Amino acid sequence: FCILLQAMTEYDTENAHIAHLIAYRYYYRTRLFSDCSSGNSAGSTEQVGRPRWTKHVWNRAHAADSLQLCTVCFLDDVAHNFYFDTVCDCECALHLKCDALRITRSELDEADPETWFCPLCVATQQSMTILQQRRPLGSQSGEFEVQKVLDFDAVRELYVVKWKTYPASANCAIELSASFVGSVQEFWAAQIEKGV
Repeated sequence: FCILLQAMTEYDTENAHIAHLIAYRYYYRTRLFSDCSSGNSAGSTEQVGRPRWTKHVWNRAHAADSLQLCTVCFLDDVAHNFYFDTVCDCECALHLKCDALRITRSELDEADPETWFCPLCVATQQSMTILQQRRPLGSQSGEFEVQKVLDFDAVRELYVVKWKTYPASANCAIELSASFVGSVQEFWAAQIEKGV
């Protein structure tokens, strides 16, 4: 399932449906591949073939809350194998077991806050100059520039945004702000063109 999500993301990096699947991956994975009993036991009052949640499946579904998804290898892992407090200003969690990142906890612990950037930021930028210029802007004002609005969450009334000069793993859902109204207008114009 994780490999399917990875392949879909590589095919279309900005698809709202794929982003939704990734965000709700635990729910869909549990619903698709859980160990539900079939309800065929003698004396059962359930309909034949109707899935029944067992204690094992229930515990496994809730254990998924402690799992994290690596945005590089798209594999789930326990939170212990992620590093959450990097000195990089993107504040992305780094998967320590990811073959593509090849990073260690000791390397992250010893990183210089003035010069070190995470592998996600380094991979998405053309030059270190851009990375070095963005750091003081975010730390001084606390404001970050929205590059593009990717989706709208109608339930929570939040916009999913891509931050300028930050990797896709730093994308997040935020409330509407005057600072990115132009990007919101472009997003809705594109939705109207698509007929959504």
